[in-house]
Amino acid sequence: MAAVRQLRPDRGFQLWLALPPDQELGPSESIYQKPQDVHAKGPAAVLLGTLGEASSPLKAPSSINYLAVRIKAGETWRYEPPADHTILWIALAAGRLTVPESAEAGELMAFETSNRRL
Repeated sequence: MAAVRQLRPDRGFQLWLALPPDQELGPSESIYQKPQDVHAKGPAAVLLGTLGEASSPLKAPSSINYLAVRIKAGETWRYEPPADHTILWIALAAGRLTVPESAEAGELMAFETSNRRL
């Protein structure tokens, strides 16, 4: 009798950025980041930008942070954006989140323009 091994499904992120007008018509670029190349601070993996001492090796066309945050049920996490960041959105892959409104898996939530701590 052969043993059956269940594999965990892979997950990935594909991020498309609107470039500044002077870079819009430049060559496109596709970069694969290995999991071991992604730096983290606490539960936040820094896919693009900087969070504290953790930063992404990828070059961003402007000041942007793109984080993948994984927290367990009942845990809390706060994000304090840099002073020059005024737009925040969350795309929830799994579970439920309250910030202060509730969001469910599969939802995208955009916040009012601000650089306040969340």
